[in-house]
Amino acid sequence: MLGAYPQHIWLLYLIESFFFIPRKFYNMIHAKPLNQALYYLDFCWMMNFTAFSIILLLVFSAIARDDDEGLVSDVARESFFNALMGVACGTLMGANIVLPFVACLFHDLNTMTGLFIHLMPPMVMYTFLWHSDAVQ
Repeated sequence: MLGAYPQHIWLLYLIESFFFIPRKFYNMIHAKPLNQALYYLDFCWMMNFTAFSIILLLVFSAIARDDDEGLVSDVARESFFNALMGVACGTLMGANIVLPFVACLFHDLNTMTGLFIHLMPPMVMYTFLWHSDAVQ
């Protein structure tokens, strides 16, 4: 998807978010012996929730820009983009290298969700940065 259709990688991120995040939450709530739902307050999870919200904000504000004002100013959009780029390509991508539980195991939903939250935001930001004309 990243090589052939980079303009649609953000859609893949949103669609996968609707599957992986609720399923992982279900597994965390029903974990034995302790409920692990507060694990969602971890930095990586919070940044993915924020990234999900900001991507929706940026995309829908760019679509709705018929007049000069728009829904979100250009300065705010640039600030959101720079902050999201720093987190995605800094901490989240660095966690792929450092953390031992970020692995590609297709048969384990929990491990794939960990890989998803650490790998997809840098890929989305890469396409927004280098393929912005195709995304628009």
